[in-house]
Amino acid sequence: MGSNRAMPRIRRRLQVKFSGPGASGMGFTENISATGMLLHSMAACKPGLTISGTMTIPGAGEVPFEARVTWLRRITGPLAQFTKNSMGVTFTRAPDEAFYRLLTGPGAG
Repeated sequence: MGSNRAMPRIRRRLQVKFSGPGASGMGFTENISATGMLLHSMAACKPGLTISGTMTIPGAGEVPFEARVTWLRRITGPLAQFTKNSMGVTFTRAPDEAFYRLLTGPGAG
């Protein structure tokens, strides 16, 4: 079954540090696109909140971003000690050029 996404996602694991109203944390991406990313973290931000932070990009260091949380899958119960929450975020301010080079460079897609 094909994807209905306007922008293709590529699998990239990047370290992410972020903060928003009532939450801050560290995590990692599962996939990224020109418009957003899937973020896994022990911290969880409610959908609709704006977060800001940095992604660590190989060869470029920490790249800042700003995004809105579009959905949250909170892990509860016994599984919470083994896995992380998932958040889909949409960029509200475009990351810098290093991020887009990562999307289009060797190994993208």
